[in-house]
Amino acid sequence: MKYLCIKIFNYLKNNLLYNISFGLIIIFYIFTRVWMYHKFGDIAFGYDTGIYRHYIIGYFERMGDSGLVPFGFAYFSNLLRLLGLSVHFIMYDFYILLSIANAWMFFCVVKIFSKNKYIALLALFLFSISIVQFEFFWWYYYRNFLSLFFLLLSLYLFEKKSYWMIASLFVAGTVHPLTYVFVSVAGFIYSFFDKDKRKFIWISGVLSLSLVLLLNYQEWLGYLTTAFLKNGYTFQSSNSVDEFSGQFISYKFFLRNSFIYLPFASLGFVKFWKKHLLFTILLLFTLLLLFFKVLFFKRFFIFLDLSVLFFASFGLYLVVDFFHKKSNLWRYLFYVFFCLYAFGSIYLNSNYVFSKNTIISIDDIDAISFIDYDLPEDSYLLSISSTYGPWLYGFTNAKVISPGLFEYDKWSYSDWQIFWYSYDVEKVKKLFEVYETNEMYIYTGKKFNKFGNFLSINDWCEHLDIYLWKCKLQK
Repeated sequence: MKYLCIKIFNYLKNNLLYNISFGLIIIFYIFTRVWMYHKFGDIAFGYDTGIYRHYIIGYFERMGDSGLVPFGFAYFSNLLRLLGLSVHFIMYDFYILLSIANAWMFFCVVKIFSKNKYIALLALFLFSISIVQFEFFWWYYYRNFLSLFFLLLSLYLFEKKSYWMIASLFVAGTVHPLTYVFVSVAGFIYSFFDKDKRKFIWISGVLSLSLVLLLNYQEWLGYLTTAFLKNGYTFQSSNSVDEFSGQFISYKFFLRNSFIYLPFASLGFVKFWKKHLLFTILLLFTLLLLFFKVLFFKRFFIFLDLSVLFFASFGLYLVVDFFHKKSNLWRYLFYVFFCLYAFGSIYLNSNYVFSKNTIISIDDIDAISFIDYDLPEDSYLLSISSTYGPWLYGFTNAKVISPGLFEYDKWSYSDWQIFWYSYDVEKVKKLFEVYETNEMYIYTGKKFNKFGNFLSINDWCEHLDIYLWKCKLQK
């Protein structure tokens, strides 16, 4: 024990600056991921928060029901529920822990590929200040985020040539098929350039795909059906939000917020594209998918950013190493520049995080939390805007009707136009006939509370709560 303690002490002493830097980066990263939740609580994250709450609760309560729509993420969430974890813990605490695991896994991937702990440290720093990575975390694409961990784990196991990669690919393919397809196609292309790993890649790919289809073929069939529908594989939706685009960041957003490491990525790519051909293929394949706007193409920005960060860490290391070998004057001038670059990047990221707003207000979530007390069982609840739809879907037990969302929306876009802008009570009542109900509950929300002026015309709707109305209908 004495010699073990001495060994540990000497290790920490010899790597003091490295360990301090690593610790500070991790602390900063954790802070940026916890801040929003600490400040805003349940409404801290993005659009899909309510949807995942609905799925985590619903798929567990109906576990084993063959009538459920196939959803691979449910295997993960049901397992955690069976282990006794609460819905709240899975949605927030585990999600934040997963984000830390993703950062750690990226560090490990760069370290094993580069065989240089300093390049890995720079990669972790760049990952922590990446606004694209934060935005992906904030949007709350939970299963996409979970599969990212298993993608990184698969890359780590790939470099070690471990057949445990079959298991990690299996989980990724079950939880999020698109991530599996992305990494598998890239790996298949790479196999033609690496004879030593070709057999390993093909065996891992075939076995993992077989296991995925055996467990989750129905969801994969759903993706294939969607992909080959009219305009299912390519999109021209620059002026509209298209559900099949993936609803993530834009090209301009990516370029605007990755400029601080793109020059280093360019340098790293020029110098190391042949040596790290797998990441070259990942990068080029991602650009190809984005160019042709394939199914959910915007979600591939996260893989593009990972590839860019990988090469940027090499590029930044080349610059650091170049000036480190120079005379004292140049070396010290560079150290000043590097400190300014590091603190400037931290400032930009922190400022972005601090200025990030929630989708709905605290008043909204407080009102939504009490809706079930006012609604009878199996009631319809109409959301004025799709902004509130996912939150009502996840935080109430009502049959939620929201523009363009979920199974209870039976109106066309022109029907919604009549509802929003006609201000004709009889026309709106006629629209509601498709629901064959005597009453309809309507949630306006803080953003659209003025819509209550229309609902109060001729007293055809009763104001139940701050944003909640009950409208009497005639069959």
